[in-house]
Amino acid sequence: NSTFVFKVNHLENVQSVEKIQVKTGGRRTGEVEIVEGLQPNDLVVVHGGLRLRPGAIVTIRAVDDGTRTVGEMLQTQNGG
Repeated sequence: NSTFVFKVNHLENVQSVEKIQVKTGGRRTGEVEIVEGLQPNDLVVVHGGLRLRPGAIVTIRAVDDGTRTVGEMLQTQNGG
């Protein structure tokens, strides 16, 4: 089984995504360890990626630092 993620690339104030094959390790509720394919500090799409295609332009709405849920992050971005 192949596992892929969409990695965010930054080029001249534009963020686009690239489909990257990764190797997963341990899992626990809400978390998956990536053991190959990404570097520390790489950003990946974790919400709203169902219609993404390689090269798609994206807007970063929030960066998960582990202190808030996705719902809380999106609510903050939507003025809530």
